[in-house]
Amino acid sequence: VSVKLHLDLNSEILSKQEVLPQNVVAVAISGNSMIPVLQDGGTVVAHLLETQVVDGRMYVIDHGGQIRVKALYRLPGGGVRMKSYNAYEHPDETYTVHEMEDANIRVMGRVFWGASFY
Repeated sequence: VSVKLHLDLNSEILSKQEVLPQNVVAVAISGNSMIPVLQDGGTVVAHLLETQVVDGRMYVIDHGGQIRVKALYRLPGGGVRMKSYNAYEHPDETYTVHEMEDANIRVMGRVFWGASFY
């Protein structure tokens, strides 16, 4: 996944989400972990001010310098479960709050827009 991407979004999309342009990041999808929802080469846009996990929502994550896109679920004690939609090849990952700190896992923002070519 790469964050070196320029994407022109219609201001109406940002307005409907109540998001300012300086608070978003566009991420290009690389790989098949989120198939069938997001294809390799697709793009998501995340709101950087929405970092509190709501179960089942998709987020952009910085995992020790690697940018990832996963559906997240809260775990007791502050940990998270990361879900890939292609669970056959990419099983769920669970992290306690301490494991997240050790692995430098940080939720960057909630995905509010995505597109893929099929």
